[in-house]
Amino acid sequence: MENEEHVISIGEIFRVIFKRVWWVIGVTAAFLLIFVFVVQFWYNKNNQTYTVGYEIYFPGMNDGYYPDGAQYRLDNVTSVETLTEIRESNKEFDGINVEEMVEKDEISINKVAVTAEDSATGVAQSYITLTVSAKYFKDNDQAAAFIRAVAAYPVTHALEIVETLKHDDSLVIYDASYTDTFDKKINLLTEQRSYILSMYDSMISTVTTNGSSYMLNGKTLAQYRAEAAAIFDGDDQNDVNYQLDINHYVLDYETFRNSVDVKIKSLEKTIQNNKNIITAAKAERDELIKDLQDSGQTSITVEIAPFNNIIAEYTETNAKLTNQIDELEATKEWLKGKEDAQIQADVNSFLAVLDGFKDELNVATTTFTTVYKQFYNETCTVSFRSNKIEAEGGINIILAALIGAVIGFVIVSIVIYIIDMPKYRRQKAAALESAQKPEETPSQEPEADENK
Repeated sequence: MENEEHVISIGEIFRVIFKRVWWVIGVTAAFLLIFVFVVQFWYNKNNQTYTVGYEIYFPGMNDGYYPDGAQYRLDNVTSVETLTEIRESNKEFDGINVEEMVEKDEISINKVAVTAEDSATGVAQSYITLTVSAKYFKDNDQAAAFIRAVAAYPVTHALEIVETLKHDDSLVIYDASYTDTFDKKINLLTEQRSYILSMYDSMISTVTTNGSSYMLNGKTLAQYRAEAAAIFDGDDQNDVNYQLDINHYVLDYETFRNSVDVKIKSLEKTIQNNKNIITAAKAERDELIKDLQDSGQTSITVEIAPFNNIIAEYTETNAKLTNQIDELEATKEWLKGKEDAQIQADVNSFLAVLDGFKDELNVATTTFTTVYKQFYNETCTVSFRSNKIEAEGGINIILAALIGAVIGFVIVSIVIYIIDMPKYRRQKAAALESAQKPEETPSQEPEADENK
């Protein structure tokens, strides 16, 4: 029976432990809370990441350019400059250490390809994944908002550019004081028209069926383009240029009067210099021909080609300069004998024609600007593969609570066991010893009956 006092059953161990039940509950709960806090606010913060998959699009993206012509690169989204801009755009993002985030390479962006075989639709696709460490955010709401802002940045930036772009540069220059000739004004009107049409062409190329089915405010892009193309078209341009050629109008006629003779003399001097060059080139060419012929060479085309090129070039230049002199002389003739009032009336009349085209182009530019902004707002997209953005990795909070409770229970149980088990053993040993002693009762013999 000696071994019985040393054998302790599992049930006895738990009875000993649960004699201090409030200690067990208190310590277990304390460890549960401590472990949950450590996991949630330290371990998970340093080991969890947010990962989101999404797709973006804005016109020009596939060509690598923003609407203003600036280069678009996907990896620039995670640069310190861009992340700082995003942080400063929203007070909710205050405190996010984007500098450390980039320095420690704890934010990354990648393009993921999905092959046609793996795609549910059978069409090859691609999407972007953005991964950020969870430790930089105070809570899930801040993280989700910041990550969405980073993901959408290229589209947001493109739309901001669209809102600030000006499309009337040529018309602004048209009205500038330094645009002092009719030729300059006509060229600027031509450039403005070409700009509008090219922008419509660019938009049309980004949508299906050449823009014939893409509707904005009841019209297709092709219809908007056709309306703009009818303004200051080729016939109008030919007409104003013809009127300018036959009438020899000059916008700043006072300056012209004061400088025309000097210009003519300068042109005549240039023509004479060019003639001297032509004469010298001809003399050298003729001398070379004579030397080659004297030497018996019959094929001399290659050798004299440089001289012929010089002669042709300067001859053509002189023809253009002569035309300029003729134009200046014709304008002088137009001004001769006319009162300033009559000259100004002629100038104003022709200027009114050009200003009329400018006003029409101004309306077309305003229409285009509205269409352009609306087009971008409708075609720019950000599509997330999941609406829920949550931290991934680390230890689940329920599992953390369970682990903490188990650790607390084990520790408190060991401590109670160490403290209370010796006393329990002694008590058990004493009880066994007491049970093993024989019952001691005094023997009583019956007394003899003395009377017998």
